[in-house]
Amino acid sequence: MAQNFTAEMPMSYGMYYSMPTTWNFTNGSSFAVTAFPMPGANENQIIANKLGRNGFQRIQQFRDYQPGWDFGCGQAMSEIGFIVLCQFLERLELPGGMRPSVFLTQAGHLEVAWEQTDGGKVQAEFGPKGIEFYRENTGAEGILGLTEAPRAAEILTG
Repeated sequence: MAQNFTAEMPMSYGMYYSMPTTWNFTNGSSFAVTAFPMPGANENQIIANKLGRNGFQRIQQFRDYQPGWDFGCGQAMSEIGFIVLCQFLERLELPGGMRPSVFLTQAGHLEVAWEQTDGGKVQAEFGPKGIEFYRENTGAEGILGLTEAPRAAEILTG
């Protein structure tokens, strides 16, 4: 079964259970995949520790969303975004057991948001191309690459 694949297309969590698949890239090349790595206990533990039971359950629900979930417009959860979110949360230190809220955007990106002790709002969105962030009390906002999750955690909490 051939699938068309572009950099913009999020890979759904369900793809991890797929049978052998051929991926066709927009540049004309293709390759066959027999299995993707499944999120492990380590990633699930990070989510549970940092987002709490509700956050963990929400991500489990998001994994089941199929393309078209938002009145025909929503995309499946980006697994790349999930992995980068885990890397971010691993480094994130919030005071007093504070737990960010987690959302799935229409584009299939994972977004976390919380309010700092001074009332400032913080948001970070994790997609297949990078991390978009905003910190109200410093005015910091921007886009970081997929490998810059530790830096994003530092910017948003430092």
